[in-house]
Amino acid sequence: MKKQLSLKKTVLYILFVAALCALFSVFTLAAKPSVPEVTGIKIMGKTSTAVSLEWTVKGKASGYRIYRYYPETKKYKQLKNQKSRKYTVKSLTPGEYYVFAVRPYVERGKNTLNGSYKKKTAYTPLDPVTKITQKTTEPTSHRLSWTKVRGADYYEIWYYKKEKGGFVRLSGGSLKNSCNMTRLNPASVYKYKVRAVSVASNGKFIYSKLSGAFTAVTSVPKVEFFKASAVTTEGYKLTWKAIPNVQAYYLYRFDNTTGEYDLITACNKPEYTVNGKESAERDSYCVKAYAVVNGKKMYGDMSDILDASTKPESVSLYKGEGDLIGNKKVILEWDECEKADGYFIYMSKDPDSGFTLKKEITSPQTLSAVIERLENRTPYYFRIKSYVTVNNEYVLSESLNTVRTFA
Repeated sequence: MKKQLSLKKTVLYILFVAALCALFSVFTLAAKPSVPEVTGIKIMGKTSTAVSLEWTVKGKASGYRIYRYYPETKKYKQLKNQKSRKYTVKSLTPGEYYVFAVRPYVERGKNTLNGSYKKKTAYTPLDPVTKITQKTTEPTSHRLSWTKVRGADYYEIWYYKKEKGGFVRLSGGSLKNSCNMTRLNPASVYKYKVRAVSVASNGKFIYSKLSGAFTAVTSVPKVEFFKASAVTTEGYKLTWKAIPNVQAYYLYRFDNTTGEYDLITACNKPEYTVNGKESAERDSYCVKAYAVVNGKKMYGDMSDILDASTKPESVSLYKGEGDLIGNKKVILEWDECEKADGYFIYMSKDPDSGFTLKKEITSPQTLSAVIERLENRTPYYFRIKSYVTVNNEYVLSESLNTVRTFA
């Protein structure tokens, strides 16, 4: 009986101890702190030199350690230890990628339990290009310039293309904050946008926003290839190279009385016919182009001066007095052309095969000439033209008649 009682006490004691151990375990587990966990990091804002982070956490943390990864050392460096779940990383380089990490921790007395790292990749944007200006204006080119963007490796230039109905990127780019635009049409309007580009250390491209549209123009060029053609004794035709996009050409003629060039007409085409002149009448002309470009009047430079003249009067040629047959010579005489600078005498053995220049008479008052070194008793044919000199070129009269004679 006593043995049974002793066994019963022993069992009850064991059960009591077990109950106490279980109760102690419950309190111990309840007192042990849980490790918090960062569940997500968001980019709440960023500038070219700063990134704002905010994160969510599971559990209650005593604080957070914020880290930044440095590729050159391949290590994380602590930036801040704080209780807030927001942090702005400053003093960053524009146009670069960064990796940040947040690690929560909980403190119990002298003990600190750390949670796991939560990483987040972010980049700093480039500031947009501003203050685009046109530095030069030429007929087929202009140079653009803009403020330099910190962190940019190069710049893209976009231009408006009517066929596409929008802006398209120009192939290539500019390493500098300026660009020469070439092979453009004269007297034209062009629209551009520019954006900065950075090549980050991880090889990825970072682009700024496109700038606002900028309008640039090309100027009106100088008129070229100004000349006179279709010359007669009463007039001639003035022509020059056409210039795209111009509205008119202003033609000027030199006035000997005032000593100035006076506007005589505005031409819609690159040509003008001068009539009602006298023979060998000389005038000086110049012309410039005009256009309205982007709502403003623009004028090209004045052309080079063109000296023009009508043809001089034709003169009659005669056999000269005196018998030189058998002396390998002939005598020729002609009428005077008062306004001529001189005369050209042409010769041929066969008029059907053409004439060649035989002699030049540089004095307009000289009205006869002896043609030598001919073949004896051979028929020759002669013609004469009067001329005036303009722009170092000859303006010739027509040949009035042909003279046949023997040497």
